[in-house]
Amino acid sequence: IELWRELKEKLFTLDNVDFVAQSSYIKFTKNNKGVCYFNFRKDKIKGEIIRGNVNTDGSKSKNFFVIDDPKHICREYNFTYKSGVEGHRYLFDINETSDLDYLEMLIRQKYKAL
Repeated sequence: IELWRELKEKLFTLDNVDFVAQSSYIKFTKNNKGVCYFNFRKDKIKGEIIRGNVNTDGSKSKNFFVIDDPKHICREYNFTYKSGVEGHRYLFDINETSDLDYLEMLIRQKYKAL
């Protein structure tokens, strides 16, 4: 919980941001657009950064996001909607050994891309 408080304080320094609590996650938003999602587990916090969608014709959604992650903390995750459109995400875990400054830098990249 202390890690969450530290990360939340760092992210609140950005302009036009908010945290929206849902039943199973917390959404970090900029101007009501999702930047990152946080799911709380017993021993860690799972984070998810939305990249965007790839349409059935191969075109990418507006502002399709590519992260600069030199430490390779994020892993890519894709899934397919019933319509055939592929959704893309970056996933990461936050635990007591996490570098919060580095994670903040990754989340700021998505924030600036919106």
